[in-house]
Amino acid sequence: MNSERTFACRAGAVENGLQPPGSCRRIASAAVFGTASQVNSSIYNVPIGAATVADKSGSAWGFAFSLNLKCAGLTPNDMTTSLQMQDMVNGTTGNVDALAIPDNYGYSSSGRDGGSASNPLNSSVDYRVQNAEAFSYASVAGAFGDPGYDMNQNDVYKSTFSATCITDSCAGRSLVSVSSTVIAGTGVPVPEPPDIGIFGTGLLALLGQGLAGRRRVCHRYA
Repeated sequence: MNSERTFACRAGAVENGLQPPGSCRRIASAAVFGTASQVNSSIYNVPIGAATVADKSGSAWGFAFSLNLKCAGLTPNDMTTSLQMQDMVNGTTGNVDALAIPDNYGYSSSGRDGGSASNPLNSSVDYRVQNAEAFSYASVAGAFGDPGYDMNQNDVYKSTFSATCITDSCAGRSLVSVSSTVIAGTGVPVPEPPDIGIFGTGLLALLGQGLAGRRRVCHRYA
């Protein structure tokens, strides 16, 4: 999985770069990195295909999340998280516990830690967690139940990042839920609901009967 990314600053973006460890600006965010244009705070247009940056591999885009618990006085041990990803073309939906990703970065008053399975973040001390991933990594696509991911496929992806408190002081309380939509290439054409086609066929049949009836009546009184 990917390690830390520095997000490009974009006006109105969900995440405007790495916030200072002591920042209390927002409790959570989700963003898209790489070659992406932002339609609004939750919709991104991205190209299909591979990354064109010399030192990058995989797809041209990826997704990122950040959780800042400093102002709430909580740590990762006080909650459970869910990162859900939907691939609208492949029809897959997968959920992972974002806090369980082994190469998450964490921040505490002592600075940054984590970044690898051999150097995990300190979930009892850190108050900020973040990471960035890409479906083009087989382990990531597999974790979200989307092994058929194709970076060259026009598609739409929907994500929801949420956190719920599990400690006595706020047990069961939903702390945050952030959703994003990524339109890759031309996206997905909206299919015609099956009943519309059936209705249309029936309507034409009835219309034809009506017209035929009118012709018969007119012939009778000619």
